[in-house]
Amino acid sequence: MESSLPSSQILDSGGSAERKNEATNYNEVMSTLPKVKGWRGCDYYLYQGFRYDALVLKGLVSVQEHFHPQSTDIFVASSPKTGTTWLKALTFAILTRSRLSGSTTSSLLTKMPHDCVPFLEFQLGDQNPKEEEGGEVQKITSMCSFEELSSLEVNKNAEHRAPGISIPIQNSVFFRKGEIGDWANHLTPEMGARLDDIMEKKLKGSGLKLPR
Repeated sequence: MESSLPSSQILDSGGSAERKNEATNYNEVMSTLPKVKGWRGCDYYLYQGFRYDALVLKGLVSVQEHFHPQSTDIFVASSPKTGTTWLKALTFAILTRSRLSGSTTSSLLTKMPHDCVPFLEFQLGDQNPKEEEGGEVQKITSMCSFEELSSLEVNKNAEHRAPGISIPIQNSVFFRKGEIGDWANHLTPEMGARLDDIMEKKLKGSGLKLPR
């Protein structure tokens, strides 16, 4: 049976005795959650209808308890393998367009998108109707194109180390072929149909319809 985590038992970083006690309590509560063994050998815990590994779950619950959204916040949200890297690149380029877009000093030319946007801490500037006429949109489109991003040295040969993960990941794995339908080379039709069915059930009532 699915469990919820009490609001007073949240893991927080730091070395104080109070925070260490919170971490201990959190781990005790986690031990009551249903879990299954993942294909990599780590445990996945059932929480609010979804399964998470311990690291992600701790961060998720901490955000639920402590994060207070502002009207100016921007959230980048995407499902795994649906273009998160590209979405982050576009977001970063748009939000920094006044000083970085189309410039040789853009961080996107020396860092991968996941390092440019580990967490969103930007505010969207006022829209300028002259930007499109001035070619700003085209500059962003060109800089964030698959061909441009995948050909950068940092994305071909450098490594990315995600927060809390000790093993580095080659940046090149985030840039595949950039072709629609490549999933068919990795999944069987039955697996694809199963994923479609799961998405339809999860999105039921949201008004969002995804093409099969």
